[in-house]
Amino acid sequence: MKYLAQILIVLFLILPAAAEDGRDSLASAEELYLLGQYELLSENYDQAENYFNQALALDSLSSTIYTSLAEIKLNTNDFEAALPLLTKAAALDPEDTQLLTRVLNLYVYLDKAEDAERLVKERLDSDPDNLFLWQSLAELQYNAQKWEDLINSQIQLYLLGDSNVQNLETLIQIGLKTGEFDTMMGALITILKARPDDIQVLGAYIRLLYLIGDDELIHAELKKLAAIVSKPVLVLQQLSLYYEQKKEYARSDSLYAIILADNPDASSYNNYAYNLSTRDNIDRAGLEHALDLVGKALDSEPDNPAYLDTVGWIYFKMGELDLAEYFVLQSLAMEENDADVLLHLGDIYARRNEVQKALEQYNKVLELYPDDSTVLQKIHDLVPDK
Repeated sequence: MKYLAQILIVLFLILPAAAEDGRDSLASAEELYLLGQYELLSENYDQAENYFNQALALDSLSSTIYTSLAEIKLNTNDFEAALPLLTKAAALDPEDTQLLTRVLNLYVYLDKAEDAERLVKERLDSDPDNLFLWQSLAELQYNAQKWEDLINSQIQLYLLGDSNVQNLETLIQIGLKTGEFDTMMGALITILKARPDDIQVLGAYIRLLYLIGDDELIHAELKKLAAIVSKPVLVLQQLSLYYEQKKEYARSDSLYAIILADNPDASSYNNYAYNLSTRDNIDRAGLEHALDLVGKALDSEPDNPAYLDTVGWIYFKMGELDLAEYFVLQSLAMEENDADVLLHLGDIYARRNEVQKALEQYNKVLELYPDDSTVLQKIHDLVPDK
């Protein structure tokens, strides 16, 4: 009733003036529009439509009048008639995103999603950097399960500035769900070529490679990546890890020789040291070399919990359990819920046959990851009846 009262007040003021000579056509269109709005709110739809059409004859470029005519059709469930009216209104006011959204939703409701997509693409032809249009297109493609098209739209969204981790996760999930791995990988490569320093995209690409799990593909693609990205050290580290997992240690060592020559940062020293310490065939001299490497990392960042844990793990492999416990506890003092470090502390206690202490640490890991099969096996090894 509040809006009806407002319109009545306006009508009371303008109707006497409408009879005066010399009023321009736009003012008459506004007056007729207000009369139409009054009839619309009163649910006198025929009379409202009559007033709106008269107003439209005087002002054919008013998106507001077309929208009101569409409201009449929507209120009477004539959705087919409402659609062209809303579409016309949206064309007259292209900046009104809410109006366009209503049009697209009506297309979808009337099972005309293809027409909705065509409309968005037409607008993109003249406004190719419009983030809202790309978002609308992506939503339509998702609903229509046009996965390959959706991936390409997500690329554009990322490149236009909607560059968040969630978009990358959406891309990955689409690839995994649909098996569109080639398209998915091509999408991320496209972004990397445009943004060779984008660590988020690089990380997403590498994660996708490992999710696919094809060893030959991982190897080939990581080599390609090293030539594209601005920080190939990150790719070389992954490639080295690949060789570590394959137990091709000579190749892994040769890559780390390149990494440490070109980019001798603390992270690289620590990663190489930890890789060395996990090898089955590592001897005392190799562990001492690993200890020297992680020492260089700690020189730069003495309070880094990851580096302290690496030192502790190397001492564990050496059999020096007191030193191992000391450094691992130092790491946990700074990051108490790191599952890997808790696991290392549990292994130290298990080696000492301090069963309850070991179980305490393993159970902390299970609180973080209840289904961790590695931890469950370690608990079973310590207490077979559990």
